[in-house]
Amino acid sequence: MAGGRGQVQVGDYVAVRRINAGGPVEVYLARHVADEKQEPSTLLRVVLNPGAVDPRSLSRFSSRAEIACQFDAKVLVPVREVGRMGGRLFVAREYVEGVDLAGLSAPQSDGG
Repeated sequence: MAGGRGQVQVGDYVAVRRINAGGPVEVYLARHVADEKQEPSTLLRVVLNPGAVDPRSLSRFSSRAEIACQFDAKVLVPVREVGRMGGRLFVAREYVEGVDLAGLSAPQSDGG
């Protein structure tokens, strides 16, 4: 991953900020390099060190991403690109702002 001015770049995407990290994957809010003046609109999932990940897990990561590319439904977040850059696997999806499932399932405080 490389990019100018301390930015992380994977393929044609430049990470704006890290959203999450877990296991071998980091998730970034990103923008396409051609959209420098636009707001970031891509969720970028990157396998950091594929050589340290079980080959079956890498295969699942790739397979799920490729399958997701085949769907075009309003209830699914579109996949923009699946690729490999500099030995790292990545998936770029449309970014949808909102609450994640963990936030929805967290116990709600009644405030009193």
